[in-house]
Amino acid sequence: MESVEMPTAAKKDVMGKALTVARIYFQDHIKDPEAVAYVEQRDLSRAMLKRFEIGFAPKSWRGLVDHYSSHKIRLAARDAGLLTTPETSNRLFDFFKGRLMFPIRDGNGDLVGYGGRKVSGDDDGPKYLNTPETELFNKSELLYGLHQHRQAITDRKEAMLVEGYLDVIRMSSVGADIAVAPMGTAVTSSQIKQLLEAGVTKLWIGLDGDTAGLKATNRTIDAVMEHYHPSLDVRLVFFPAGHDPDSFIREVGIDGLRQCMEQATGLSEYLHAHCSTGLGAVPCIEDKALYLVRLQPFLDRCAGPLKDGLLEHASTFTGLP
Repeated sequence: MESVEMPTAAKKDVMGKALTVARIYFQDHIKDPEAVAYVEQRDLSRAMLKRFEIGFAPKSWRGLVDHYSSHKIRLAARDAGLLTTPETSNRLFDFFKGRLMFPIRDGNGDLVGYGGRKVSGDDDGPKYLNTPETELFNKSELLYGLHQHRQAITDRKEAMLVEGYLDVIRMSSVGADIAVAPMGTAVTSSQIKQLLEAGVTKLWIGLDGDTAGLKATNRTIDAVMEHYHPSLDVRLVFFPAGHDPDSFIREVGIDGLRQCMEQATGLSEYLHAHCSTGLGAVPCIEDKALYLVRLQPFLDRCAGPLKDGLLEHASTFTGLP
């Protein structure tokens, strides 16, 4: 008899069950000595661990595999990106090993995948590792922290884009429940759209104060401009070099965060500085022409107060009406 392929909806249900069983498994292992040491090092409180359902994947090749009691669930766990099969074998192995585990929920609150942060510098692999793309996990459409912070974001009509999971959690720990983070990649138009749909009218962009952070900021600005809405007030928060929101708040507290936000740069000022980079303080005709060439793509994608601000900067810089 030919096997009947499981309907997509039913398959997703079983994958969701596999993800939930894994969450319980990971949370049970947060008491492992290696996890406890890292949690203390990062100053993560029990309340923070509970709110964000943080767990730990032990350094075991088949710990999660053997935890599942059903082979059907094991196969669903493989489809959900929790288990993997090497090319040279048909055996299932754990995908995450020796990592602090962050459950990722979608806009409906459904568990769809995980992010894992290695806790030892001796371990191989990248610092952060996400679930591979699956039928449930599409990283370009997910924002970490939106599920936990949606109500506060909607009530305050503002959100802050940060770079990492721990940045979101740290801001939450001091009452700044407006932080969200992409899945380790550049912000996408889909993610910006979700924030607009949540009622956001003020968007803070607070990325790391280093060269990589500035590059990420420019990529984020491009995504914002792709889905720009005249009602959106964008502010860029610059953290001191060598700091991200997590480390900065741990060092100076909520008052330091508030001060950085008070000193944030408006989007028109940032774009003006971006377009005038490398040009003379007293621009020659070539400088003015290059400035306008750089500015044009932003003018083409904006309207309202932002466009008015950019035109005012352009008039001042070039001396043209």
